[in-house]
Amino acid sequence: MGDRRDLLVGGYFAAALTATIVLTFEFSVGAYFQSSTYTGPFNNWIVLALMPVFSFLPIVAASALPAALMICYAERHRVRSALVYGLAGAVVGVLAYLLYALLLMVTAGTSKGFGQQCVDWGIAKCAGSTLLMFCMPGSAGALVYWFIAGRRAGEGNQCRIDMRTPSR
Repeated sequence: MGDRRDLLVGGYFAAALTATIVLTFEFSVGAYFQSSTYTGPFNNWIVLALMPVFSFLPIVAASALPAALMICYAERHRVRSALVYGLAGAVVGVLAYLLYALLLMVTAGTSKGFGQQCVDWGIAKCAGSTLLMFCMPGSAGALVYWFIAGRRAGEGNQCRIDMRTPSR
């Protein structure tokens, strides 16, 4: 029983690491195409080299709740389809981004500056780029999770939640 729980947790961390690598790759592609126009204080490549180090823990923290809900659902209902895991990972990626953005707004005390890109680009382009940017890492991470633990979902029934009212 403990072995299955270890597999679930290990699969989650492997999924988060995969999402971190994919997100870093996406940013590096963007940096490559913008390197000639970038005039900021840091070299793009130095920031990208440090990005996995500083983004892994926020990815773990922001995706923990949505991923735990999806994992418990999959374990309870014995969902073993890679397609379902890939789609659920895309949803988890977007939800993790939204939770992270909300956390940034709360800690900053303002929402000023958030969403300005959507005003400049237009809602359709902004929504499309946001979905692409965070669905891909979520889906990639979910497929790694499926390979590690999801193929055998429900074997240990780790997510037992009793919703019945206790009898007296």
